[in-house]
Amino acid sequence: TPTGSTVRLGNSEADMDSSTDEGGLEEVVGGVVAKRRFKEKANNTVVDLVTKLKELSRNNFDMSQKFKDFVKITEEDRAHKMMMWEQKLRLHEDRIMMMDTSTMSPGQTAYIEHRRAEIMQRRSGDSSSTR
Repeated sequence: TPTGSTVRLGNSEADMDSSTDEGGLEEVVGGVVAKRRFKEKANNTVVDLVTKLKELSRNNFDMSQKFKDFVKITEEDRAHKMMMWEQKLRLHEDRIMMMDTSTMSPGQTAYIEHRRAEIMQRRSGDSSSTR
């Protein structure tokens, strides 16, 4: 050596090569194990994600179906309420059309005659638009 001091550990070059090889082998085996664990963890993560996506999709479908059911029920309820309102209106208008105005004051008679004209106009407009 250039400085003149040499430290010898008592290991031959062959011993050093074999110990390096064994260390390298341990590193390779450790790397393989680590790689396998990483792949397993990645696979588990993928499986977890796919499972979660399926669950979310199922929940989304369930919520979508519930919303569709809600909309259908709401529309049916609205249609029923509209039909009931129209039926009440028709009964009220029929009552006005059948009123006896002979005992009413001239102001009341004029009001009823005006309402009858409106009812007749609306009913004639409704019947022509539905034909």
